This record gives sequence, structure tokens and C-alpha cells, in this order.
Amino acid sequence: MDSAESDLTPSSDHSSERYTLHMFPFSLGSLMVKFTLVLGQKRARAADLPELTFHSKLVDLHRDDNIAEDFLKNINCCGEVPVLTGGVLPRPIWHAHDISAWLCHRFRLQHTSDSHVPTTMKLLRKLAVIQTLSLSGTSQQSLVRGDGSRSCQVVDALLKSTYISPGYRESLEWKKAFDKDTKGSTLSDNNVKAAEDETRQFFRSLMESFPRLGEGESPWIVAEDTVGSVLDGHTVPFVARLMEYHRHDLIPGRVQKYALRAMASPEWQETTHGRPTLWNATLGHVHLSYEL
Repeated sequence: MDSAESDLTPSSDHSSERYTLHMFPFSLGSLMVKFTLVLGQKRARAADLPELTFHSKLVDLHRDDNIAEDFLKNINCCGEVPVLTGGVLPRPIWHAHDISAWLCHRFRLQHTSDSHVPTTMKLLRKLAVIQTLSLSGTSQQSLVRGDGSRSCQVVDALLKSTYISPGYRESLEWKKAFDKDTKGSTLSDNNVKAAEDETRQFFRSLMESFPRLGEGESPWIVAEDTVGSVLDGHTVPFVARLMEYHRHDLIPGRVQKYALRAMASPEWQETTHGRPTLWNATLGHVHLSYEL
């Protein structure tokens, strides 16, 4: 199965555009897309843009929803969230960067000034390549549990069973190979150093591109923006996650000041419902009563 890409062709029939965001509330990518969506919906209302209907559907990684047969076959063969489906999309979009690029197009979720758009897209690409899990500084077991992921043990157990279909077995083998390729060396010294260097470079580029970042009272990267942009939608969750990883050493003071203001905004509260970005045992079972 090929990775889904955005279909950016506008639709004339907005009434049919009902979408489902498959997400987990402690997945960083899910938070990035959800925050971007909240910002986009606010901008759409302010600009009287055609309204699109979005439904958030829980994919509980703690209960292995992401490796269920239907999910692997029809939603995302890599077994990851977030995923956007429905509406006019010819196929699911599975990467946070690609989903937000699509939302950005639909909601015109750039900045007040078009001159910032190329810079924003460049910075988003820089952020997308950072392996945030490499920055956790914890054991692999704690790392994957805290971010809502699961080890390959569940997949291995399913592969040993005799009752699964050949198609499901193939999907599980694909998922296992994907996890090995993408997560097998997450906490290696080289990957940790690379993620740290990329994070510092991202923040350096952010401050160079927006010299007034952190000044004044605006919660957004560009003070003139009345609603945050797609760059805010991804940067704020990233900084929040770094703070919860206790990696303040990677976050410049100006960036911290900006992010803390954004995290006090109604839009961030609507996204997180006051929860941290990392799950912990005091938060209870996600599937029981979590508002998305």
C-alpha cells in the first residue's frame, strides 16, 4: 500500500465533505493535526468559508486498535495515527504533515501576509523530519507506552496464532517490518544526537524567520495573525511535548515564552481539554471517558 498524499483539488459540493480524524489524544502527530484543525475551524467561521464536518474517532493504542485487521487493511497499513478519511479524499491521508497541509489548503490556514507562506512550509518540513521520540531520554519501554504506542510483542503473539486470515497475517508482517525500520533504533546515540541537532536548528530557523517571536501579547508566531497558522498548529504541540520530556535545554527562551502563551489559549484548551500531551497512569483508561 502506498502512502497517501493530499488531494488538493477543491470540491464544489461542500455538503458531502464529512471527514473522520482517526486519532489518539496522546499521539504527538494527532495533537498537531487536532490543534491545526481547531485553528482552521475558527478561521473558517471568521472568514465565512464553507463549513466542513469533522468527526474525531478514537484509535486507542493502549487497546491495540491500530493493529486491528480493518485498521491495517483499510485505514493505515503502518498502524499509526493520525489518519484523515472521508469526504472527497480518494484515499486516507496518514501523515500529520500531509493532513495539516491539506487542512491548510482547505482553511487557507497560512498567515495574514502571504510573504510568510514559503517560510512556513520550509519550517514545517524541517519539523516533520525530527524523530521526537528520540528526545524522550527514557527507556524504550517507557517511551512507547508514554506516547501510546505498543511494542512488537502483541504483533508477534498474533502472528503465532493459527486463526488469523492470510491477509491479516500479511498486514501484521508489514506492520512489524515498518516498526523495525522506523523505531528499532529510536534511542541510539546517533539518532538522539541527530534529533537534538535538528531541534536546535528548527528553533534557530524559527527565530531567524520571525524575529519578533515571543514579543508582545499575541499567542501566535506572527502577531498580526488573529488566528494561529498551521505552523503554530505543529510548533506548539512539539514544544509542549519537549517540556514534558524535561528537555528545556533544547527550547530557547523566546520559543518557550511564545509556546506558553499559545498553550493558555482557548484553542489549545479545546484541543487537549486540559490534559498533558503524554499519557500517565493517573489519567486512567483512555477509552472510558476521554473527550476528543
